[in-house]
Amino acid sequence: MPSRRRLLLIAVAALVSNACAGTEARETPILRFTAIPDQTSTELAEKLQPFSEYLSRELGVAVEYVPA
Repeated sequence: MPSRRRLLLIAVAALVSNACAGTEARETPILRFTAIPDQTSTELAEKLQPFSEYLSRELGVAVEYVPA
């Protein structure tokens, strides 16, 4: 559970950073996040897919995992 909180904190920080980064207007905001791999990147992407979907539903923006 602590790792899930950490990922959520990283995602929120990325969202805030993305919102403050530029003045260009986008039609659809996209939250992109990454994680430090402790497994193969394929396994990590599979594990983070449900988290991406959850964030997308809760935040109302598109969420995309970017492999490191």
